[in-house]
Amino acid sequence: MTIPQLLGRVLLAEDSQINQKLITVYVNKTGAEIVVVDNGRLAVEKALSDEFDLILMDIQMPLMDGMKATEILRKTGYSRPIIALTANVMKGNFHKYDDVGFNCCLSKPIDHALFFTTLARYLNSDDIKARHEQAKKIEVSSDYENLVSDFENSLPSALVSLKKAVKEERWQDFEKQIHVLKGSGGSFGYLEITTLSSKIESLLKTENYYVAAEMLTEFERLSQSIFKSKVI
Repeated sequence: MTIPQLLGRVLLAEDSQINQKLITVYVNKTGAEIVVVDNGRLAVEKALSDEFDLILMDIQMPLMDGMKATEILRKTGYSRPIIALTANVMKGNFHKYDDVGFNCCLSKPIDHALFFTTLARYLNSDDIKARHEQAKKIEVSSDYENLVSDFENSLPSALVSLKKAVKEERWQDFEKQIHVLKGSGGSFGYLEITTLSSKIESLLKTENYYVAAEMLTEFERLSQSIFKSKVI
């Protein structure tokens, strides 16, 4: 697939730093400009005070979530496209994003081909630049490789943080951390991280806290396997 060359400004509202970096790399590949904020409140302020052609809005964020931020924007008459980013996409959930005012929804882990196609639907094409870059293909760039390495290196500290949350019975924090791993694992080629995190998150949502905590043993085994293969 050829990477579309696009014009415009994109506002990304996303609290996960690793996802911020990944999406920034993808948007930069298209030639579009990107501005990043880390919560829904800042997204509303930035969208109303500046000019953007597209907003990429994470659903679960601190201070104000993406649903509330989008609802506020639409009530003010904001008409630019807003795309939901979520790791909780299920068939029954699509209508609630429509009701709030999202134009469409992209699931995490991010499918880069679908991501580029979606951006091209809402941003104008840079035809002049595209003619000079027709042969440009999606490759694992050095930027992406660095992000993968950062994700791999973050797993040991993530495990420590998860264990601490369990020990202190901070189940809400535990679920938030697992949700981030669920959304980012597959984006960096580790679908097993996403799958396991999804199972743990489901247990937490049904308040099976201690069963979920026991599954950290499997998460630890998986993390160690990834880290060892990286060292080798």
